[in-house]
Amino acid sequence: YVTFINVNLHESAVDPTATAKWCKFDDDVVSRTTTDDAIVSNFGGEKAMNTSAYMLVYVRDNAIEQVLAPIPDTQIPQSVSRTFELERMTRNREKKKMEEEQLCMTVALVTPDIVATNHTYDLVEQTIINEVIPHETVWKHMMTAELYLFVNDKLFQKSDLPKFIECSGDMRLDSILSSEFEVLYVEFSNNKDRPLNDYLTTRDILFFIKYYDAITHKFNIITHTMLDCHKRISLYRSHLCEILGLPTDTELKYYIEHSPMTVEYIDETNKNTLGRLVEDQDGSILIVEKAATSTPINNAKVKMSELYLRVEFEFHQAFHNKKVEEEPIEPFLLKFSLDQPLTDAAKEVAARHDVDHRRILFWTRMSGNRQEACFDDYSIHQCRQLMTRQIHDPRIMKVYRVQYIIMPFDVEEVSKTRMQCRLYWQLPNGHVEEATLFPPKEGTVADLLEEAERYYPYAEGGSRKFRLLQIGNSPLNNQRVYQIYNENLALADVDQRTMYKMNIQQALHARIEEIPVDELEITPGDFFCPVVHFEREPTKLFGVSFVIKIRNGELMTEVRDRLRRKLPDVTDAEFAKYKFALLSRDKLCRNIEFNVGEKVNLTDMANQTTGVPQVYIGLDHKAPSQHSNEAAIRILN
Repeated sequence: YVTFINVNLHESAVDPTATAKWCKFDDDVVSRTTTDDAIVSNFGGEKAMNTSAYMLVYVRDNAIEQVLAPIPDTQIPQSVSRTFELERMTRNREKKKMEEEQLCMTVALVTPDIVATNHTYDLVEQTIINEVIPHETVWKHMMTAELYLFVNDKLFQKSDLPKFIECSGDMRLDSILSSEFEVLYVEFSNNKDRPLNDYLTTRDILFFIKYYDAITHKFNIITHTMLDCHKRISLYRSHLCEILGLPTDTELKYYIEHSPMTVEYIDETNKNTLGRLVEDQDGSILIVEKAATSTPINNAKVKMSELYLRVEFEFHQAFHNKKVEEEPIEPFLLKFSLDQPLTDAAKEVAARHDVDHRRILFWTRMSGNRQEACFDDYSIHQCRQLMTRQIHDPRIMKVYRVQYIIMPFDVEEVSKTRMQCRLYWQLPNGHVEEATLFPPKEGTVADLLEEAERYYPYAEGGSRKFRLLQIGNSPLNNQRVYQIYNENLALADVDQRTMYKMNIQQALHARIEEIPVDELEITPGDFFCPVVHFEREPTKLFGVSFVIKIRNGELMTEVRDRLRRKLPDVTDAEFAKYKFALLSRDKLCRNIEFNVGEKVNLTDMANQTTGVPQVYIGLDHKAPSQHSNEAAIRILN
């Protein structure tokens, strides 16, 4: 009998008081396990990944009633009962929320006093709308007359209710408000002697008046007014001067703020009517400034552009091939204009580390989702490159995250005298990691190894000498070694491929490793033989391939002992189970027995045409299992 149990869906549980012996199994082995591992770790455990696990339970015929019998509430742990109750409450809350979303909408009520606090673009900052102004929930079928009464109750005391203009037509909100969230501007007058102006949809346009003070470099939203869309802006100069508290004969300059990035200057000679200037919209923002204080470098349009392009960046220090002792400084915030040269950002970052700004390397999002290092001359670029978006919108108040690295040389050298290449290196602990090095473009393998010496995390007792191995095009943990490159070989002749089209970054089919002390001296007759790990089939490689020094005529038992020393993490008991074979091109040539007195014969290992050894040693043993979690067992039939 098979029973599938899921605590989140069926709210059932296995009786913990029943006598049971649990087993877990995989494709090869069945082994005993504890009740705690079988139940607690899979159903309602503390780890989130186990709270919704499925279990496959085999129950004997005569034990079905005992195991799956109804469990009294007294035997259910309080933690499980509490989990069930919380899930019921969550489901009910989500159900109610979905019902309200279908029948209700959210509005934010903006009043003139809130608008007056804004000194930048638009009318209200997005953070004010999202975090400060209360959001009210209204029914979608509410009529406009009911909305007026709703605003009355929310914003005003009953003793000083302003007199609202009667709405000309009573309509449902969902017929005039299309979004699930709308921002509504509430116009009112506390002065009974100054009622609200009439609004004719065929004639009037609602303008919010901003005044730019060239002395304080600040925008102030003064008020709002109705202007005739059929008239020119120049006809309203005296009216605007009266609103701003200026003499009626003051010369003014006018701008239309279409968006934070688009501010249009309206010349006095402009013959277009207001309706044409705002593209027949029913409202807009009019910016006014005194002509006497306006200059080409200090005016409303220049200031608005400056506010729009001003962006805050958070700089995080990273490391190129990080060493253990290196620690980054705390991230810091800096503000730059997107039009500023990238050199300005490099100088600010370099000043915090007391280094030359030409050594600062920025990692930017150049295309798609891939982050690239910016190696070009910074003087020809702008801070706009540090963004992770193609289009900048300052209203979202986004802080862009930028990574930087302090290089050991000028960044410009990469595009002029150096090449960027990716390869692997083997650390002293045996792990293989990716590395990026910058050898000379016309350099040799020796130059590449010299460049690696800058970053390699040496361990005590090492030789501090490197070699470059040719490896196969395989995953990180399955790199077969083919040969050792000669140090005089040009990098252009090393097996490589372009990582991305249109990208200078190269990936070498190579691995750098520190030469063991006992392999520094090479005598005539020595041969470095590649060694690979495989399980049953020579094509099923795993682990890290390496090379071992073999001398013609030496005892095979010495080769076995040398192999043993190459595997310090393997116990003697495990090594005794290893099988050894000579492989060639992923095929088994013959097994190696390491008989006493048997000697190495390189002639047997050589290619009949070239005379060069073409075989490699294979270690046949079981691949180590990599269990990330011993939780639920998943069986696919």
